[in-house]
Amino acid sequence: MTHYSVWGRRLVRYLSVEGRSFRGDYSGKLPEAVLDRLSAQGITDPNHLQRKCLDVLLDGSQEAAVINAETGSGKTFCFLLPILRLFSELWSSGGAIPSSSSLILVPTPHLGYQIQSLYRSLADPLWGSSISHHSAKLTLMPSTSLVIATPTSLVQYDLQRVLRHVRLLCVDEADALLTGSEKESTLTIMDTLRKNNDQTNKTEIPSTVSEPTDCSTREIFQTRFIFTAATLPSGGKQTVQSRLKRWLPKNTLHITTDNTHKLLPTAELRFVTIEATVTGDRERPKIASKRLNIAKRQQLIKDLCGLDTNQTPPKVLIFCNSVLSGEHLHRFLARPLPDLYNLTPPHWWSDKVGRLFKQEDGDVSSLEDTLKRFQTGALNVLVCSNLGCRGLDLRDVTAVIQYDFPGNVAEFIHRAGRTARAGRCGHVISYVDEESSGLANQIRDTSGGSMDRLFSRNKMLRRRLNRTVASEQQSVCV
Repeated sequence: MTHYSVWGRRLVRYLSVEGRSFRGDYSGKLPEAVLDRLSAQGITDPNHLQRKCLDVLLDGSQEAAVINAETGSGKTFCFLLPILRLFSELWSSGGAIPSSSSLILVPTPHLGYQIQSLYRSLADPLWGSSISHHSAKLTLMPSTSLVIATPTSLVQYDLQRVLRHVRLLCVDEADALLTGSEKESTLTIMDTLRKNNDQTNKTEIPSTVSEPTDCSTREIFQTRFIFTAATLPSGGKQTVQSRLKRWLPKNTLHITTDNTHKLLPTAELRFVTIEATVTGDRERPKIASKRLNIAKRQQLIKDLCGLDTNQTPPKVLIFCNSVLSGEHLHRFLARPLPDLYNLTPPHWWSDKVGRLFKQEDGDVSSLEDTLKRFQTGALNVLVCSNLGCRGLDLRDVTAVIQYDFPGNVAEFIHRAGRTARAGRCGHVISYVDEESSGLANQIRDTSGGSMDRLFSRNKMLRRRLNRTVASEQQSVCV
């Protein structure tokens, strides 16, 4: 037997800054060609976050900055435009830009390619870029002004040589890079650049990367640091923000917005509680799991049908907590539905369901092809693991469906942030079972407020919330 209840609310829409424009405010600070390319793309006015960042970062005097703002707020421009300003100054002063003058660290290759695409749309064609990740070798040429890399791939090279000209380092998705598998590599790169800041001369080191450039001693300069993240909790000594405060200089600029660590203001949220009732104790967990999965699939079909407006087919991301769960769901959606769903094929998602999981062979090209097909409308539904929840700017996503409820608040914010971006509206539908009800209730009860107190990578928080829910249910039964 299946039961579900729906909690919903609409958040007010936020507005961009009135009376401000890139050309009006930053003419003379940004190259005219960059301003022209921004206008050609319909990007004319900076939003609140971009204005706060660019007013300070474009002059190049700020040694370090931490930008903590909600998903879809335009953080990429906050570090790309200072990079373009730097390149313009180097180009004007010497007629050339030293190889790898700026470095952007990213957690995934897909985010790196997305940033590179935006960079190429704005930069002078002579200001080249190179990407390094597990299946792409770093190539440094005289024209390689910008390097975009995953940390673990970059540390395989001679860091002293690769980093010796880096004047600006950006660590994008800093909370992901300073935790987990990328942490040690990221810290190694950061520490190398900080040590270089204290050196009086650049040491010539034998080449391990083919780079036909002048190896003579360079002039002294200070590398600047920019860290960006949508989720950067500050409570506790071991949080990423607390570590950054200890690592960065005291005059570091910290930039945030009113919506940081909140759900996006243009998202319509629904939490759907799904239960599976099982009588008897024999094989109860296995039967309950199977019935719960059936109930979730029935609700998913209902929600997908409800998103169809008979006009432009919706674009939907469906998140699962594991590749195995995602593979099963992808096969279910990709085949004809059983008669019990009372739907006559074809459905609007028929033959247009893709999947976005990390490949065992490390193949990036197939995932890039999947993203392109989703952007062009060849695919309307993507079944994703958490690979698709960070950084990717997928246009016009109608809805995010969290088929499996996320394990923590940070995952919830990043998944939900794939829709309702840049002021657009979107839907976030989350399926809640008994195990995840405690965290779901806490998120719902924030009522648009900050979720700082809910951030925790410790499973004890989840257990504490579940005990609270269990005690409440017992009280009701009594």
